Amino acid sequence: MNETERRVSEGLRAYGEGLTLTTEDIDRLEEQLDWTERAPRTERRGRLWQGAVAACAVTGLVLGALALRDDLKAETPPAGSPPVTRAQLEGIWRVADSDWLWRFGADGEATLSNTPNLLTGTETTTAFTVRPAPGGFIAENDPGEPEGCSMVWAATISPEGVMRARETGQRVGCTVALETPVELWEFTRVSPVSVAGAATMPDRASSDPRDVTDPTLLSGTWLLRGTGTLLTVDASAGYALQDLGATDDPETGSVSVRPDGTLTFTPDNDSACTAVYGPVTYTDTALDTELATGSCNRLAATSDTWIRLN
Repeated sequence: MNETERRVSEGLRAYGEGLTLTTEDIDRLEEQLDWTERAPRTERRGRLWQGAVAACAVTGLVLGALALRDDLKAETPPAGSPPVTRAQLEGIWRVADSDWLWRFGADGEATLSNTPNLLTGTETTTAFTVRPAPGGFIAENDPGEPEGCSMVWAATISPEGVMRARETGQRVGCTVALETPVELWEFTRVSPVSVAGAATMPDRASSDPRDVTDPTLLSGTWLLRGTGTLLTVDASAGYALQDLGATDDPETGSVSVRPDGTLTFTPDNDSACTAVYGPVTYTDTALDTELATGSCNRLAATSDTWIRLN
C-alpha cells in the first residue's frame, strides 16, 4: 500500500467514525476538486456531514480534509504578517480546550476569566493591555510583572474568527521565562458573532438531562447556538445577557425557579415583564429552553439551545 492509498484508507476510517468539517472547509474542498457533478450543499448544519455521498466524492474529500488538517497543524503566524489590531481583537474569545474566556476591549485592555463575570465586569481585573506590532501584538503592563515588561505575540486571525497565537519574546525585566517549546494558542471569537463561533457545538462528553431545581445549577457562561449572544448566571442567581455586536451594555436581572419547575428571568429594568420557560432540563454542556405560553418577555427565540462555555 503506497502513501496515498494509506492516507485514503485511514481517512475513510475516520470518516466512518464521524469526520468533522465546517461548512467553510467543505466549500474550500469543493472549489479545489474538479467535479463535473457536485453534491448538493443543502442540509449542512453545525459540524457534521449529514447523509451519504458517492464513494469517489468521499475519497476526494478525505484527501482534501487530510491536507487541510495538515496545513492547520503546521500553521504558525508568519513573521511578515500584518499587525493584529485592537479592532480585530475586540470581543470575547474562547480558549480552545478550556473553560477560559479572554475579553479584549476597544482600548486594548484584556480581561481573562473562567467564571461568569465578563459581561458585568464584577470582580475582574485587567490582565494586560495589547497594542499592534508587526506579525501580531504586544501585551504590556501585566500586573504580575515589573513595569516595562512586555510580551511579544505572533498572531493571525482568520476571516472565520479563529486566532492562532504564540509568545515569541519578551523585553528585559520580565520575571516569567518563556516556556519551551512555546505553546501555540487557539482562540475562537464567540461575541460578536463569527463564523467559527456560530459553529460551536456542545462537547460530546455530557451528562444525562437533569431538571433545573435551583438556578445556581446553571452558574456559568452560556452561548446561544448559532449567534454571538452570551448568557451568564452567577452563584447568587443573577444573570446578564448580551451580544457584544448588538448592544453596548448587558441586560441584567435575577433567575428563579417556580414550584412547577418553570424558570423565570426577571430583568432589573422591568420586573413586571419576565421571561418564563417551561420545565427546563440541562446537561453539563447544554441547556434547551422552550418559552412558556403567555410569557411577557423572552431572552431570544421561543425555542433555544444554549452551550456551556465555562
